[in-house]
Amino acid sequence: MPRSTRKGPPSAGASAGNGRSGQAPYHQPSLLDSTDSEEQVLYDQYRQFVDENPRLLDCMIRLARDWKTRRGAVRIGINCLIETARYHVMISTTDPEYKINNNFGPYFSRDIASRCPDLAPLFHFRASRADRHFNMVFVPGGGPRLDRGPGAS
Repeated sequence: MPRSTRKGPPSAGASAGNGRSGQAPYHQPSLLDSTDSEEQVLYDQYRQFVDENPRLLDCMIRLARDWKTRRGAVRIGINCLIETARYHVMISTTDPEYKINNNFGPYFSRDIASRCPDLAPLFHFRASRADRHFNMVFVPGGGPRLDRGPGAS
């Protein structure tokens, strides 16, 4: 017997397309869902990690500059830089406990953009609680820009 091709909302009791009958749709947590104190702890962990591993951020900046030189203004995902830097640093360290927290992505991209504004166009920024730590301001239709304070251009 052929399946129905009926379009419209699912009938009562049916799954709403999330594969979990009778359950609320899955919600992917983000930094915007975290509390201010949770976000501050994550930022503090990021700062400590970067302070203890400065060559990682330097490596990511070198990789971003190399990308820009070879590819122009084509965007690159921060996770690509994190994974590539992770590889380069891990093969040159003897520390078996060396790990990069995957939740640091928004901080790395904003840190690189604030240190090297010419690299900012390589990243696609989404609104994040990490913005406040790097003075990021979102301009409608223009993406992010660094807020240099009053009177700055």
